[in-house]
Amino acid sequence: MKFTASKEKLLPKLQEALGVIPTRTTLPILSNLLLETADGKIKIGATDLDVAIISYAPATVSKKGGLSVPAKMITDLVREAPEGDITFSASDNRLEIKLSTGVYKIGGTPAEEYPKLPEANLNRQVKVNSADLVNMIRKTSFAISNDETRPALNGAFWRANENEMLMVATDGHRLAKYATRIKKFTGLSGDVIVPQKILTLVSRLVADGNGEVGVIFGDKNIVVNLGETVISSRLIEGPYPNFEAVIPKDNDKHLLVDKELLSS
Repeated sequence: MKFTASKEKLLPKLQEALGVIPTRTTLPILSNLLLETADGKIKIGATDLDVAIISYAPATVSKKGGLSVPAKMITDLVREAPEGDITFSASDNRLEIKLSTGVYKIGGTPAEEYPKLPEANLNRQVKVNSADLVNMIRKTSFAISNDETRPALNGAFWRANENEMLMVATDGHRLAKYATRIKKFTGLSGDVIVPQKILTLVSRLVADGNGEVGVIFGDKNIVVNLGETVISSRLIEGPYPNFEAVIPKDNDKHLLVDKELLSS
């Protein structure tokens, strides 16, 4: 494998992959990321066996191939590299990185030994407004529970139908519910419980604005397509608590407060 890529384009994609790498693991290979050449691109993959990410950065490919390398080490090295192009070449499970300031070598693992990354059928994706999605995540995810004895609460409940998206999160003490109406929204329906990790990643990586992202609800997984980055995650098995039962109906008590005073 041999390719050349600019620091400007490569570093953000390495940092995206680093967000999936577990901080602690009994499987050393999960501390690595996967580098593989593609047509005019370098494919960067990472997984913790629950969440996976595949990103692409433009590159000039001289020789096809792949290698698994320590994620933090290569990201730190590229971060500290001077601006400009960086040349990577792999041989005998070692990655040589050539910069204008010198040559560095990193030990790696054969690409075949890296856990298989899920490949999504993006023909099934449904486009969702990115601003709506980010807003929904940010206004509910703070209430997700960290109590591992209640796994259903370790994620957010996401419901989608033809004209509405709804997300709910609770830790048993507080509950956040956010719903947004959508026009001409078809193809994505169902109820799923989405782990906090992928919600955090999506919220961080999706640019605010009027763009769109692709979403797929599978039987056991969810896929979010951001264009040059695709994130997938296993879903949490339910059932989710009946949140509607704890929200008062026909409540005539309302309180209007100054947002600035409340947050200060």
